[in-house]
Amino acid sequence: MDRTVGPYRFLERIGEGGLGEVYRARDTKLGRTVVVKCVPAEIARSEGTRARLATVAATLTRLSHPHLAEFYELVEEGDEVFLISEHVDGESLGQVLAGRPINPRRAAELAAQIADALAEAHGAGVLHLDLRPDTIMVTRKGRAKVLDTGLSDFTRSGMRRRAVASGAAAAQLPDARSLSYVSPEQALGEDEDARSDLFSLGAILYEMLTGDAPFRQHDASDTVLSVLRTTPPTPSERNPAVPRYYDAVVGRMLAKTLHGRYDSMKTAAAALHSLANRREASVTPVSQRARRRWLILLAAAVALTILAILFWFST
Repeated sequence: MDRTVGPYRFLERIGEGGLGEVYRARDTKLGRTVVVKCVPAEIARSEGTRARLATVAATLTRLSHPHLAEFYELVEEGDEVFLISEHVDGESLGQVLAGRPINPRRAAELAAQIADALAEAHGAGVLHLDLRPDTIMVTRKGRAKVLDTGLSDFTRSGMRRRAVASGAAAAQLPDARSLSYVSPEQALGEDEDARSDLFSLGAILYEMLTGDAPFRQHDASDTVLSVLRTTPPTPSERNPAVPRYYDAVVGRMLAKTLHGRYDSMKTAAAALHSLANRREASVTPVSQRARRRWLILLAAAVALTILAILFWFST
């Protein structure tokens, strides 16, 4: 591939993201690998939208957190606009899950990392509003990295979701998978705040614990209705391996109203760290087998001791 934008030399097309085509590129000035997102023409050619995007980009460059994918800069070349951000080596959370639950403690750890990152963004006045497993990466070291923070106003999925609230025709709706993580107030077109991201994170945590998104139905319209009206079974009901004390935390994150949820992402992060640090949540099948072996050995040792005592008194 022979294309360069500023100091960025394109290496390969990664795929199609929320903003359009995404490329892996080389920063020839700083010697690092980056991601280049090509802003769609309908945004790049609109002076008002382009100006808003530039303002958001300036804010994003000031965000720094180990669990946020770093945003480097916005590059303009003629009528084209490109967003340059950190290249995260790993898999999306959706790929990691692949329809299967993960260890509860691991799920709480990842959710706590995501909450920490979003709390940092919220503190700077930046909301995500498009949080889902495909906008979260898990690095090769097992750490969560949140992508596309603050860009939902400009992503195709974000624009389509706003069409839900305005009564768009079914053909214009996002797919049911994407809508599975939208908060009730987003679906209704009501005012959003940091607690809207909290609902989306709760839906993601539920999926990590059970293997299933809590509100996903066969089509988009039914999924929206489920978000608005349905209370899903608790994680421990869906998956007996999940300790029951997870249910209260997930349930509060998934409250239908803003006031029913935690008051901030920072408060939710503290609750998630508490879950991850509870010893009961760390018992894995391997550790359970080890404990059974230890109990068997202990019982055998006690039995041998009793036999030795009986033998001693019988002689």
